[in-house]
Amino acid sequence: MSDPQIASVPSLGNLREKDFMTSRFVRVAVPVAVLASVTAMMSAPASAASKSDDVWVRFESAKPRHAIVKLANAGKSPVSVKVVRSNGGRLVARQVKNTRSRAADFPAYAGGPSAPHAVVAVVNTNRDRLAPHSQAFVFGADFKIDAAGIAARDDGNNVMQRGYFGSPAQYKLQVDKDVIGCRLKGQLGSVFLTSDTPVDPAKWYRVTCSLAPVADGPDTARLRISTLGSRGRARLIENHTAVVEIGRLNFPKSRPLAIGGKVKDSLLMPARVEQFNGLIDNAFLRLG
Repeated sequence: MSDPQIASVPSLGNLREKDFMTSRFVRVAVPVAVLASVTAMMSAPASAASKSDDVWVRFESAKPRHAIVKLANAGKSPVSVKVVRSNGGRLVARQVKNTRSRAADFPAYAGGPSAPHAVVAVVNTNRDRLAPHSQAFVFGADFKIDAAGIAARDDGNNVMQRGYFGSPAQYKLQVDKDVIGCRLKGQLGSVFLTSDTPVDPAKWYRVTCSLAPVADGPDTARLRISTLGSRGRARLIENHTAVVEIGRLNFPKSRPLAIGGKVKDSLLMPARVEQFNGLIDNAFLRLG
């Protein structure tokens, strides 16, 4: 699942080739996975997102089984939220027990460049409200992936993304084939954290990725994966951490935060949209 500007090289297992490709100016730490049995019994909050977050994209105002055409930020930052579509793609609202709310159903897997696409783009309206810079941050979403995309070994399924692989900075959540992954990249280095177990299309997941910077020292990156029960209760099943120097994450102000795929700064679709196939709810970004 490479960005257009990255050449393809032989695969290195679950950690794909592009996650090891770095310039001589970037130091990359191999992530350390931590999964103690006690953490599997811990429960996560009923909702990972709230109106105090900088960005919270939810779909409560949409009528179930109808197309979603307008969205607003339920968080505190003055940003714009748009639905970007191509080839007849659309978002459809669904009422979901597991998230206890309405979720967006993204286009089903179709394969090929003419497949229908739909992505949510969060866009700055004045100064950049989407860049962590050197502060701590966490982002994530609830999702349920379609079985068809997994069965086809789809290398798309971006959950959230700002910045591209070759950009100076990036934060990204994805499902590559059947593995959940989070990539964080800054001016000093990058890290890629992945799940131990494959995604089950029958389950809802709550996934968050965070970075806790330390002055004059390495940062701590963390990937937390929970499953959601029928009443919206979250059960933590994986907790992965890595200690690595990431540095500042700076972006062009025009760079959108994309949910469910990839969009250009111009809000046009790129050649590879990396479309998420399935349901997404409660996508959020919390700075500081």
